[in-house]
Amino acid sequence: MELKERIEKLKYIALEMKNGNYTILGDNISNGTVFKIHFRGNLGKDFFEKGFLFIPEGSGIKEHTHTNDIELYRLIDGSLSVGGEFMDSNMCFIGESHNIDTAIQDTFIETFKVSKKYLDLLGDDYTLDKVKTLVRTYIRTEYEIGL
Repeated sequence: MELKERIEKLKYIALEMKNGNYTILGDNISNGTVFKIHFRGNLGKDFFEKGFLFIPEGSGIKEHTHTNDIELYRLIDGSLSVGGEFMDSNMCFIGESHNIDTAIQDTFIETFKVSKKYLDLLGDDYTLDKVKTLVRTYIRTEYEIGL
């Protein structure tokens, strides 16, 4: 992710946080306080959802299984560690589990989910490569139109 894109996303997150446009994830999914900032889409109605997470130092995401969606998450700023491994991005497929380790510094993450309902509509075309292409296409489009 380029610096300009990171800065724009961080500005958006800061503005939404200042305006109180966030939810706090429940204890069932987070260790400590984790803020979710919605950006676009509704997983149930639109078959996708894009947003951001602000994970303050000392907080994290508990291990959980994705049963009805695929989630891609990318580091904007801070440090992203999953299962003890530092990374810039990760994708969790239906039936897979993941966590985000306790943050060692304030961390900002971009999230993108695609619902199983949408994937079911693809029928036989539902392959790992097609899903990766779908996610990459969406991310490229978002970059081109800003945020």
